[in-house]
Amino acid sequence: MAATPKYRKSTLRDVDSIHTMIKNEAHESGAVVAVRRSTIRKWIRDGLSFVATIDGKIIGHEGANMWKKSKCLEMRSAIVLKQYRGLHIGNGINTHLIGHLRKNYRGWRAIAFVNSAAKSRGMLQREGFVKIDNAELPQEFFLENGAALTAQEHGYETFTEIL
Repeated sequence: MAATPKYRKSTLRDVDSIHTMIKNEAHESGAVVAVRRSTIRKWIRDGLSFVATIDGKIIGHEGANMWKKSKCLEMRSAIVLKQYRGLHIGNGINTHLIGHLRKNYRGWRAIAFVNSAAKSRGMLQREGFVKIDNAELPQEFFLENGAALTAQEHGYETFTEIL
């Protein structure tokens, strides 16, 4: 059995490891889309990036985009290395990120777009997220974030919670 994972906020030193993990795992699983290093750095600077580590190695990540005008937080890059899946590590990262969001963004809307390959539906629902139609999202969100329309076009389901 592997060592117990540790969870923490990401630092700028983690950018390359997170980027490589997302790039490699996304290709295989289809659960996430490509993410630029600059985006990961923004999540970190905003305090919206968390990792799981074992023996100092990053084995999982989840970050969030902040959309200030619409007061929406778009959860992104929920991923765990293949050899560590099934150990509830994704739940741990998600719990840390959502706890941070609830503490610091009361009244904002957290949003997660989930594709058919992702196994996060149950995890999100246990945290209080509900599945909605994109038409229920604030119009301001779409004005700030055109990518939400792309997610809908590719068959992603939308889950949300008011924090």
